[in-house]
Amino acid sequence: MMKAATAFLFALSLSAVSAQDMPSEVAKIVPQPEMLGQSSTRILGITLYEGQLFTSQGADFSYAEPFALTLTYRRNFSGAALAKATIDEIARIEGADQSDLQSLIPLFENCFPDVAKGERITATGPKANTIEVYKNGTRTCRAQDAGLRKRFFDIWLSAQSRDPQGAAQLKGS
Repeated sequence: MMKAATAFLFALSLSAVSAQDMPSEVAKIVPQPEMLGQSSTRILGITLYEGQLFTSQGADFSYAEPFALTLTYRRNFSGAALAKATIDEIARIEGADQSDLQSLIPLFENCFPDVAKGERITATGPKANTIEVYKNGTRTCRAQDAGLRKRFFDIWLSAQSRDPQGAAQLKGS
């Protein structure tokens, strides 16, 4: 019994994010934010980024409620590479031809700045057709397009994500 209690408390301490550790922009975006889940994305054993999903009071994830997704990068990436990867993933998930997504290219190129190891990008979807992107606490863009919020966040949060297990972990499963 003592081992189970110790293991539970250890796991709880790992999942807790103190107000000091929480990205400053999350508190502006999500009322009473608590981390719902976290995951690391790796390719060939190399960690690309670590993700955290925040919801109000740690409630179950819903597109209808305020949330914020923070990615802390463990490698350097150009904004152009992030924009291209975003378009590629939306096309893959939707089964769309990239030519169908041409209108999104300038939108994402304006949203994503270059990131260096240790920097973070936080994104939120305040409305069904809107995303906001922050780099290290400073908003870099507010973008709008039909259904943009779900199309964008499905990259990390849907069962069709490249990492469905990571998507489940982000959503606290």
